[in-house]
Amino acid sequence: PDAGLESGALISDSSGVDKNYSSHEVKNSSDLLPLLAIDSDSVIISATSKAILKKFGSWRHADLAQERMRNFTFRLSSIRSGDWNSCNTLEASITQDQDCFTVGVHACKINSDTTWLEVVVMPAGSMHYQEGVEASDIDKMVDTGKTWMYYKRDVASTQSLLACAVILVMTVIPVLCLTGLVSRPILRIGKQMKKLKQLDFSQTDHQAETRNKSCIKEVNKLSTSFSDLRRGIEMFSRFVPDTVVKDIVSGGGDSTRLHVEPRIVTTMFSDIRDFTTISEQLTERDLLFVLT
Repeated sequence: PDAGLESGALISDSSGVDKNYSSHEVKNSSDLLPLLAIDSDSVIISATSKAILKKFGSWRHADLAQERMRNFTFRLSSIRSGDWNSCNTLEASITQDQDCFTVGVHACKINSDTTWLEVVVMPAGSMHYQEGVEASDIDKMVDTGKTWMYYKRDVASTQSLLACAVILVMTVIPVLCLTGLVSRPILRIGKQMKKLKQLDFSQTDHQAETRNKSCIKEVNKLSTSFSDLRRGIEMFSRFVPDTVVKDIVSGGGDSTRLHVEPRIVTTMFSDIRDFTTISEQLTERDLLFVLT
């Protein structure tokens, strides 16, 4: 019984070839069903599987789940007729009865959800052909089967770990790349904001927009908005004292509301001599240059 396969599925036989799926013609994916032991093309495998079910009633019988050898005999002719009859192995050995078979069943627990049955079947007469030898032979076959199953389990575990590692790498690398595409421009904008707080306009708007350019649309919008803000503060700082602009940019409490406070100040009034005559002789651009 296996959580992933139907109970009684044939995993492999003495030919060493995996029997995971039916040899019938596959027309679509629904035809890929596990091959049941009772449906095997081998007469002996099919008959032995039916004999086990006749004796124990189910593949999930408690006796079959115990990790120890279970031995019994059956007559091939009785199984073919839909019944189960045992036979005498000693008598079969003497008479060379080819209809009597001896079965050894051993449970191998793979994990909490999976138990495989190792089944050894042979003519009953061979069990007494060399007394004292057959038990050790069966034990060797059982040990070989267990070794093979554990090897298959280790290979499956290794393949699962490799698949998980590949999936993890294929998932992490795109995430890291995407994170870099988003974080690098935002970090540069953060550094430029710190410079803006100090009214450092050493970098031109074109340079700032080029450095902050990203293949992500939202990041480009953020960069463009910041460039517009930077340009506006730069123009504002040309007509307002730097201390006032810094106070506004830094978010001081008094910078965001109207307020008054008493101060001792000195006011100087001055006039430009002959300003009227000068303004009449100069263009607006030249006059602005003289004044600034």
